[in-house]
Amino acid sequence: MRVLDTIDYAPAYSVLGTVMVEAELDPEFPPIGPAITSPELNLIEIIRNDGEMAVTCPDGMYYHPYDKGPTLLQISANHKRSLDVPKDLVPHTLGDISVKGGVLEDPKLWTRREDGVPYSDLRGGMVYRDAVYAYESSDTMFKRGIRFGEQILGVARLRAMPTPNGIKSVAVALPTYGRTTETGVAPIRYDTMSPALQPVVAIRSMPNSYRLWDVAYDTDSRQIYPILGRSLLISAQQAPEFVGGLNSEDKSDLRTYLAEHVPTLVGYAYGRLTAAGLKQKYAHGGNMSLSLGLPDADAISETHRITKGYRDSIADFCAESVMDSRAILGGNRGRDREQQTEAVKDSFLYGYRMGQKEKHVNEL
Repeated sequence: MRVLDTIDYAPAYSVLGTVMVEAELDPEFPPIGPAITSPELNLIEIIRNDGEMAVTCPDGMYYHPYDKGPTLLQISANHKRSLDVPKDLVPHTLGDISVKGGVLEDPKLWTRREDGVPYSDLRGGMVYRDAVYAYESSDTMFKRGIRFGEQILGVARLRAMPTPNGIKSVAVALPTYGRTTETGVAPIRYDTMSPALQPVVAIRSMPNSYRLWDVAYDTDSRQIYPILGRSLLISAQQAPEFVGGLNSEDKSDLRTYLAEHVPTLVGYAYGRLTAAGLKQKYAHGGNMSLSLGLPDADAISETHRITKGYRDSIADFCAESVMDSRAILGGNRGRDREQQTEAVKDSFLYGYRMGQKEKHVNEL
C-alpha cells in the first residue's frame, strides 16, 4: 500500500549523528514488492556510499576524524535499534524509511531464553539470522496480498564496527563488546565465524514507523498528540472512508482515533495475517502500528491455525496499550475502565474479523 504524500515526523525524541563503516549490500536480499522498480531505491545511497554504511557510535568517537554519515532520527524513546531517515532526505517515499541494527553507541553481546532455548543477539544491532527471517516474512506477506507490511529494501553486511578505540574490523570489534545475560542463562560465545551471527543493517520501508507503545509508554502528551496527528494523516491516505471526518489537529478527535480507529486497524492487520496463513509471534504494543501496518517482519511466521486464545490475547495487548495511552491523555473519564477496555477489544475483534474475511479497509 503506497503512501502518496510526504508527512513529516512528530518532533524526534533524539537526532543522532552517524559515522560510515565498511559494509556491502547482500545480493541475496533484493528489494521486495513495488520497491523493485521504485526511484526511492536511490535513498539507499544516502545511508550507504561506496561500500560503507551509516551507524551510530560511542559519543567520543563521533568527534574523531572519521567519515560522517547523515543524521538519523530516534522517533521515540522506545525505538532502541531502529532509526528513521529524515523526510527532507527522502521527499517521495514508499512510506517511512528506517534502518534497523545500526544503533551501536553502546553495543552488548547478550544471551536470553527464547522458547526455552538460549538465544544470542547483539543489543542495538541486528544479526544475519534475523535479517533472513525479516526478508522471508516480508516477501511472503507481499506475495500473499498484504501490501501494508514491512518491506525490506536491502540488507548491508557490516565489515567493520565502531568501538571506543575507533572503527575496527568485525572480528576485532565484537570481542571488545561487553557481555550480558538473563539470570540463569549461561552466556554463549559470540562466534565471529558463524554466518547466522554476522552483524547486518536492514533498510526497510513501512507506511508508518510509529507504534502503539510510542504513545502507551510516553508520559508526555506534548509528544503523543503530534504522533497521533501524524498517524491519522497517514491513515486518511490509506483508508479515507474509514477515518473521514476526523481532524488531525483536534485533540478530542485524536482521542477518538486512538480509542476506536487504531484498535480496528490493528485488528484488521492481524486478521489479514491470519487469512494469509501467518501470525506475529510477539504480539505487543511494539508490533502494532498506529496506522494500517505490520512492522517487525522478523517475528512473523507461518501458522496452520490461530486459536481463539491467541486472538483474544492480542486483543488484550492492544486494549492494554490503548488504555495506558488514554490514561496519559486524560481520556478515561466517564465510563469505568473495564467498560472502556471491553469497547477497545470489541473494536479490535471487529477489525480482526473484517481482515480475516479480506474485506477492503474502507469497508471497516
